[in-house]
Amino acid sequence: MLKLSHSKCRNLSRATLSSLLIFFSAQNCYADDAKIVQYYLNKLGFEAGTVDGIIGAKTKSAYQKFSSSIGNEERLKDLQAAKSSIVKEVRRQSLDGAHFGLCEASNSTERSDKASLAQNFNLDAHKYVRTYIPPYRSFSFGTTDTKIGQDASPEIKAIGDINSDGIDDLILDYYETFVAPVIAFGTPSGKFQVKPMKDQSARRRHIRNAELVDLNADGSLDFVGFTTGDDGEWWKYSNGDPQGFDVPNGEADILLINDGSGNFTPFDIPEEHAHAWNHGGTAADVDLDGLVDVISLVESNAMPTKFSKFMRNRGSNKFEFVGTELSRAVSTYNTADIDSGDFNNDGHPDFVVTIKHGDMTPEINNALGKLRVIYGDGDFDFRDNLEIKFGTSWITSEEISEVVAISDRKPVAHLVGRSEISPVTGSSNVEVIDVDQDGLDDILEGQYVSPYGLWLGNGFKYYRNKGDCFYDATAEYFPNQITNRNYRENAYTAYTHNFHQADLNNDGLQDIILQSDGPGYNIEIIWDPMNWHKSAYASGYPYIFIQQQDKSFLPLPRDREDVVKHLFFLDDLVTGDFNGDGKADIVGIRKPPFEDPLAGEYAFLHTFLAPN
Repeated sequence: MLKLSHSKCRNLSRATLSSLLIFFSAQNCYADDAKIVQYYLNKLGFEAGTVDGIIGAKTKSAYQKFSSSIGNEERLKDLQAAKSSIVKEVRRQSLDGAHFGLCEASNSTERSDKASLAQNFNLDAHKYVRTYIPPYRSFSFGTTDTKIGQDASPEIKAIGDINSDGIDDLILDYYETFVAPVIAFGTPSGKFQVKPMKDQSARRRHIRNAELVDLNADGSLDFVGFTTGDDGEWWKYSNGDPQGFDVPNGEADILLINDGSGNFTPFDIPEEHAHAWNHGGTAADVDLDGLVDVISLVESNAMPTKFSKFMRNRGSNKFEFVGTELSRAVSTYNTADIDSGDFNNDGHPDFVVTIKHGDMTPEINNALGKLRVIYGDGDFDFRDNLEIKFGTSWITSEEISEVVAISDRKPVAHLVGRSEISPVTGSSNVEVIDVDQDGLDDILEGQYVSPYGLWLGNGFKYYRNKGDCFYDATAEYFPNQITNRNYRENAYTAYTHNFHQADLNNDGLQDIILQSDGPGYNIEIIWDPMNWHKSAYASGYPYIFIQQQDKSFLPLPRDREDVVKHLFFLDDLVTGDFNGDGKADIVGIRKPPFEDPLAGEYAFLHTFLAPN
């Protein structure tokens, strides 16, 4: 038996998944080997039929013909051997656009400097500028009244030059607040000019992530935001505003068209379901017609159907659903994030999506594959597209047991409304970035682990693109993630929203910044970042990795004065040129409650301008 059919792979129980773990490891539901065999048999001129991963008579016949053409008479019995034989021939013929997902053999090199820290970047040389932003309360309807809701939680959703003045700007959203986005325009002084949008039709409770992209081909950056929203039950638990009791689960995505000066007008964007609970999206010109298309991931399994399909850009700020679902795996399992790039340099955008089956063990999700790469081919019919799965968690089931053993049970009900410890792991985000600057798109995947149901921690994986396959290069390029992956002392880093890339120290090497959902937490002293940073296991500052001359990326020292003074209380770190001098600056958010002399119900953007 080569594989299970799609119908048998859906909605598997925990017991069934556990019993099939060994089987999954070799022959899984979404078999890379089967799809690679079918796809490249077709490419080589041997008609194998639809690329569906189901090996039937047509695929077997095509393989026999292929095998005869290279001097063999093999039948299709061993998928891995068949794949290897086909990949060898594809490489020999140098077929354009060939890419095979994960490399057959790992190229990862372990480094010995696992505790090393970066010394070639210091914030004391930067000019510091502070900008006030409105402290709209979470779980409220746009109020700053401290008696309603929870603390303000502003988040940076997009960075780019939206008014075409040569200076990067920010678009801010407020977590579970129901306000329109706030625009922060960069200025030559580095102090932002803050302008909340006035059009109330642009109000949303929570924009999970967003893209700044020119959607109408007029030369200006437009905004598409992908929403997710907690329902009334969670609002009842979290706020004191009775309006929140009738809040529905989910809300419509948001489309804002820029008039060229940074003034945005909301336009309707299609929904697959009313109040769809989305969880990310991306934008790419799928059919290369010069208009950027949009895909929004539908997250909730409670929806009648959960097919994530493209909204084709028809021009004139109008979009419509077209084509097939992106992937059966994406429709079946939970998905947290998606991003696009061109992994095989064929000119067509490809897509990488995170995949998760509930709160299953790391081993089961590893066998399932934490990532799906779907290769584009110029149309919206994804039934014949090559789809590859790979990706593993950095934490093991044994380490999960340690997490549970040291967890403090007292604050759990206060935090998440439940009394039991229930560890969860998964992917918080995925980003396509050319990390090593070799001209090939790579993949960075953020991961979380928590005993409380909340997403905590930001250990990550780096999958390096070799041109025709990826390999797990995490240990080779990011040898020190001791702080990021810490769960000891009941202390956690904050999970990652996004990865960003910039040359922070002007040495010609691109560095990596993690945009996190908070500064870091020690659960025993609720949300006390200072206590967390004092952890004996927090040797490095976990949200900035500076590239070294040997191409490795190292975190800043956690206890160095500039880090303690400037970075400990910030979250949502991003980078851009915020004063127009052509150099990479850093911005983070400081929000209440404060535990130091800056106490008060305020929120600020803290900008660090690169030295001249």
